[in-house]
Amino acid sequence: MVATAVREYPVAGVVADAERLPFADASFDAAACRIAAHHFPDPESFVAEVARVLDSGGVFAFEDNVAPEDASLAAFLNGVEVLRDPTHVELRPISRWREWFEAAGLSVEAVETAAIRLEFDPWTERTNVSPADRDELERRFREASDEAKELFDVEFDGDSVVSFANPKALIRARKE
Repeated sequence: MVATAVREYPVAGVVADAERLPFADASFDAAACRIAAHHFPDPESFVAEVARVLDSGGVFAFEDNVAPEDASLAAFLNGVEVLRDPTHVELRPISRWREWFEAAGLSVEAVETAAIRLEFDPWTERTNVSPADRDELERRFREASDEAKELFDVEFDGDSVVSFANPKALIRARKE
């Protein structure tokens, strides 16, 4: 028989501003943020706060929707996101996240990307988009550049948008 030690960690929920975390420096071995940062008004401060509360060698797992590097494609995607959800602030490209991580003392170890297919009707229903805004969203997708339609893999049924692909990134970083 082999005995193993199990270390227990207390878990508690705290409601706090992501850009002003109420924790002491070097309080955590790991931190995670999943599909939220595009709602933060000051994501650079958020990243600095995560780095501050991570202990040396601590890991940060980050997942969010991201913008393409091309400014016009990023503007298109941010425009439809803001129209659909007024709490949306801005999608940033992976290169910007890398800059912020590295400036805060976080070394990026891995970046994985994916495009998640979103069905248009449920996507608009989740945020109770008004009929007028829904029509405007469909118009924007119909009139998008060919490059945007291809990159976001927009699927139509006649003039109706059926679905599109939303770019995401998963980044693992470690505090130096």
